[in-house]
Amino acid sequence: MTNQEFQKNLQKMRTGNQDGLKAVYDEYAGAAYAVFLSLVKNPQDAEDLTADLFLKLWDKADSFRPGTGHKGWLFTMARNLGRDFLRRKAREVPGDIPEDIPSPMEEELLSQQLSFEELLSPLDADARRIVTLKLLGGFPLREIAGLLKLPMGTVAWKYRNALTAIKEAVKDEQ
Repeated sequence: MTNQEFQKNLQKMRTGNQDGLKAVYDEYAGAAYAVFLSLVKNPQDAEDLTADLFLKLWDKADSFRPGTGHKGWLFTMARNLGRDFLRRKAREVPGDIPEDIPSPMEEELLSQQLSFEELLSPLDADARRIVTLKLLGGFPLREIAGLLKLPMGTVAWKYRNALTAIKEAVKDEQ
């Protein structure tokens, strides 16, 4: 989605037209979910945070400044939501809340996600975010560098090293 398309969709949101939100959601929900999943390591929490992000986007549509880059703005909002969630979760006292029992279909999906997470587990946090944004989000390395506020060379180096580590892990499994 181009900056112009994003701005048109925000304008729709400002007038109460949900089609604008749907277009942005369709474009970025997968990447947002991947970012949240890499951050919180829980599929349910990642889904909740993804929904929260787009609710917040609806409320904050007026605060976007054209020309600032919509992806950076959107994923800064996502990063802040994720950090706030982790801070709140760290303050929680564990209780006797039973976990939901996943259906067989959910178990299969979770096992597939765990295998992806297992491949990323030996990587440091930045490398996991870079790989997730690149492979699941489809972001170019230059944009990832801007989102994570890291030098482009560092992002490229971490991405290349992460891919090498993942390939080694796959070879070891076979």
